[in-house]
Amino acid sequence: MDDGIATEGVLARAPEVSGEVMPGLERRRRWSVEEKLRILAQSVALGSSLTLTCRMHGISSGQLYTWRKQFRLGS
Repeated sequence: MDDGIATEGVLARAPEVSGEVMPGLERRRRWSVEEKLRILAQSVALGSSLTLTCRMHGISSGQLYTWRKQFRLGS
């Protein structure tokens, strides 16, 4: 059995993973106020999906809810 062929078969069946590679030691993304407001506006737009908005921007729904709360409180 050739390991090269077996590995190629596994890789061909593996799901494609996409994401943002963060260089350096810091792994958290820093969002500007403008970016947060744009994402919040997109999440409440007519016909919008909160889940889809979160996936498009690579954030969790919990993060979006936190931003909404901060916006309501004026933080």
